[in-house]
Amino acid sequence: TSIVYGVPDDLGTGDLMSLEIYTVDGRRVRTFEVNRTAGWHEVTWDGRDDHGQPSAAGMYITRYAAGAMVKTGKMTMVK
Repeated sequence: TSIVYGVPDDLGTGDLMSLEIYTVDGRRVRTFEVNRTAGWHEVTWDGRDDHGQPSAAGMYITRYAAGAMVKTGKMTMVK
């Protein structure tokens, strides 16, 4: 699955950034390295957790934070 995220032009060097995937019960499954360069970027989730283990089919939540901005989304993994 491809996840597209945008980095704002005015993001400060000390501002925190993160892109993570969670289960619907709030358990973090995967954390991605993010590109801090302003513009649009893309990461690919292969359905595995941070330890390389395959994740179960079901609903997942993406959480992207850049400075004070936080965006969430839903996605469903079908096997």
